[in-house]
Amino acid sequence: MNSAKLLLTAITSAVFITAAPALASPLSQCPNGDYACIMELINKYSEGAGLPLADTLYRALDSAGRLDAHELIRYGRVKSLLGQYRDAARIFCRAAISDNRLEYAAMGQMGHMLADADSADKAAAIRTFERCALASPNADTAVFRNWLADFCGRQGLYEQEISLLTRLHTTESPSGRKLIDAARKHFSARRYRLAVSAAAAAYGRADEPKQRTDAAFVAHRSYLELKVRDSALIWLKLSEVNDRNAQIQAVTLNQETGRLEEAAALIDSLPASLSKDTLAVRQLLFAGEPVNALNTIMTSKSAAWKMAPRERMLWRGRCMIFSGQIYEAIPVLDSMKFMPSWHAAAEALRYKYWTQKLDDNSEALDIWGKLEYVIYTGNLTDAARLLKGHGMTGEIGEMLAVRLARILAQTGLFAEALSVLETAGSEEIDLGIKGINKEKNNKTKSAQSPEYMYFKAEMLNETGRTDEARALANKILADYPLDIFAQKARILLSKI
Repeated sequence: MNSAKLLLTAITSAVFITAAPALASPLSQCPNGDYACIMELINKYSEGAGLPLADTLYRALDSAGRLDAHELIRYGRVKSLLGQYRDAARIFCRAAISDNRLEYAAMGQMGHMLADADSADKAAAIRTFERCALASPNADTAVFRNWLADFCGRQGLYEQEISLLTRLHTTESPSGRKLIDAARKHFSARRYRLAVSAAAAAYGRADEPKQRTDAAFVAHRSYLELKVRDSALIWLKLSEVNDRNAQIQAVTLNQETGRLEEAAALIDSLPASLSKDTLAVRQLLFAGEPVNALNTIMTSKSAAWKMAPRERMLWRGRCMIFSGQIYEAIPVLDSMKFMPSWHAAAEALRYKYWTQKLDDNSEALDIWGKLEYVIYTGNLTDAARLLKGHGMTGEIGEMLAVRLARILAQTGLFAEALSVLETAGSEEIDLGIKGINKEKNNKTKSAQSPEYMYFKAEMLNETGRTDEARALANKILADYPLDIFAQKARILLSKI
């Protein structure tokens, strides 16, 4: 027996004896430590209950330096089947860097084996593979980076995908294009924060001017969706888009971020059009002058207004509501005729619904009009203060609270939304949970609406108060089983 066989026999025997006596008997089939015999044993035990034996044999051969790249790939498969994903990733990496012809075979097998692992195991395995690959002086950084990033993108490890592309950017193989593709993908899927992250990273790593422009515009649009107006404006400027639509967008963003002087200068530079007229009225609204905004519409001789009577009526009604002239706005709203496809259809219908609902309550109408105004101009802190200051409860208080809370929730202000709902709630319901049953003066008031209860349950869940959210959702099912919000409550319960 040569020295290689003696070494192999010694190692494999030691491993088997150390691991478990029961494993020594299969090795007796290869008394001389014959390599081919051991490989036959491995193939025999590479499934099901035999996996620990195959793992031990592979470990012995690996220690003896007897595994080539093909066998390392098979060894990685065994480790994966045993759930030892980080060890498997390290072995797949060794296979990839030991024979560059098998790079994609090793990574493809690893991807296949990781597909059913949980997210934490996938993320850990990818980190292990990355460290191993980059430690090799012969590693093709771009190949490994692109494959790992693509895998992370397919498996939902989006932050890890962006991190890989960002950290492993090189001048020889820039990652800007892949980051832009990732940003677009996230934007299309409405993952706006991830889109911003990828686009911002792409902007600094793009190797062509057009790529920077594309990245900046994706970041701009993503920030718009997130309602982060300041950042949206910055990225719009960086995108260097100067067409008429971009100029109009710049005006609206300057208005919404309080840069009224810059907005005014941009408005002056626009050619005569309906857009210019409406932006001028918006300017007055954001300057806190709704009465002047209304007067501008009423007295304007602009041909653009005359050619768009429906738009003019919308702005008249809007400014009347914002300036407290709500009863005067009602006939204007009622006279508007439009199709569901009109861009302002939902807004016009909302105004008509609220004026009809609150027609006999002038105080509530006045509060609602002020609330709509501050929501329109984005002063959500003032909006919350307005509702809390008036302390309206009952059905109307709940309606107003839900209106504002929805807007707050859209911007991610879940705690603020819940605070508004709790302030306006007409009744504290005993849900059988400590701290929730808070009777007011020992009197039971009118029951809360299912819409109010449902949205409050949503906000409770968003703020981590899951027990209360679950109890409130169950109460909706018990009290209003046929209501549309009972269906929503069932969906919410499935997510808690």
